[in-house]
Amino acid sequence: MRHLLIFVFIIFSLQSYAQDEDVYIPKNLEDSFRELDKMLPQSYKDSIKLLSEDDFSGGAHFGLGIWMRNNWEFWKGSRLSRYFNNKGIKHPDDMSGIILDSYHRYLNNQDIKLDEQILSHKEYWKGAELTQLPKKKKFPDPDIKVNGGITYGHYTENRRRHAILYYVENPEMDKYWIYDYFIGWRKINKEIKAQMLEWRPEDTERLLNEMFPAKALSPNRR
Repeated sequence: MRHLLIFVFIIFSLQSYAQDEDVYIPKNLEDSFRELDKMLPQSYKDSIKLLSEDDFSGGAHFGLGIWMRNNWEFWKGSRLSRYFNNKGIKHPDDMSGIILDSYHRYLNNQDIKLDEQILSHKEYWKGAELTQLPKKKKFPDPDIKVNGGITYGHYTENRRRHAILYYVENPEMDKYWIYDYFIGWRKINKEIKAQMLEWRPEDTERLLNEMFPAKALSPNRR
């Protein structure tokens, strides 16, 4: 319960930043520490130090982690996301995860071991074709933009791999698509997109298979 309260307080402390359209986006990992230091009261940082790394990172993934992914624009190619891209880290969840793990180590004066973290995430994402968008020239509309995604477990060949369902849109034209490695590009409407945004990662493979059964390429998706 005490751990939960810490994460609730952190979310409240971020509300004023969430209302600011000119949120500063850090340029690298160390710069993100400086921003978090400014944003979080010392009492919260003291509480974070007392948590284990796993408890902090796991508990903050859907609070502070979401805030970073949205406001630091990891999905939109911000300079901080490019910093991670240049190190081989492509997925926004991995970017925020590395920041959370590293910030906990930073607060506790521990070695960040960034290279080890990066290697671990790269190993986790073997089978990267399941997580990548096609080249821009293969997009169904030249003006559409990626507006988020959901990572889910895909079960095939007796092992668990990870795929990403991307939400892509041209809101000015009220056009919406999804992209998934197994089903390709699919045009959807605003109502279906709203439903998909409520999907849980553990249900995504099943729901995709139910919605688009004809295009399920894996034997486990038929």
